[in-house]
Amino acid sequence: MDMVFPRACAGCGQAVGEEAGYLCWNCISRIRVIQRPFCDICGCPYEGSVENVFVCSYCSRKRPYFDMARSAVHYTGIVQKLVQDFKYHSATWLAGDLASLMIVCMKAHFPEFQVQVIAPVPLHPARRRERSYNQANLLAGRIAASLDRPAWANAIDRVRQTKSQTHLTAQERRANVIEVFSVGKANRFDGLNVLLVDDVMTTGATLNDCARALKADGARTVAALTVARG
Repeated sequence: MDMVFPRACAGCGQAVGEEAGYLCWNCISRIRVIQRPFCDICGCPYEGSVENVFVCSYCSRKRPYFDMARSAVHYTGIVQKLVQDFKYHSATWLAGDLASLMIVCMKAHFPEFQVQVIAPVPLHPARRRERSYNQANLLAGRIAASLDRPAWANAIDRVRQTKSQTHLTAQERRANVIEVFSVGKANRFDGLNVLLVDDVMTTGATLNDCARALKADGARTVAALTVARG
């Protein structure tokens, strides 16, 4: 296939060699992986040296509905370009590369979490029609195939359309997604360990409200996983 349709690196545009996917080794080496220290609940990374497991001030004041959240890489440099192309410019072929980062992150940081079902963060139907796809669905599908677990693409509903979170402050982001999500079929997640999937985590407000809906439906544990944190 490479002879007929040669792959170009999605980061630098150079030809991809023997690597799988659409990133060359040079661009892969420039990706900043999130490592400790970070908050044990929300995964927010911190600079400096922290020897003990700790919980950030926000999670201490108001515990999130999700039990834990982790992101694979920092939302900077090449990762920002990849995610924006994937999310806004129909570069759906990047789903495999981005999902691979998430799978490695999950195995590193959720070693004891027994995933039973994977749930992507939904788009409002109007936004889904405008974009023609939900990037979280594509990521969830790749992760589900790797883990041999089901992905329930339409299990969570976004009951009202909200403003884009992109240019909002942290406080505005949280207010923007209060009680936005619900589970369409009651008790579908009852007693299950759910892996909640999205592309980017900033304040965690969207993931937190999705987790609220899942817990209200009876989910036992909710672990949130994203490609990037920014």
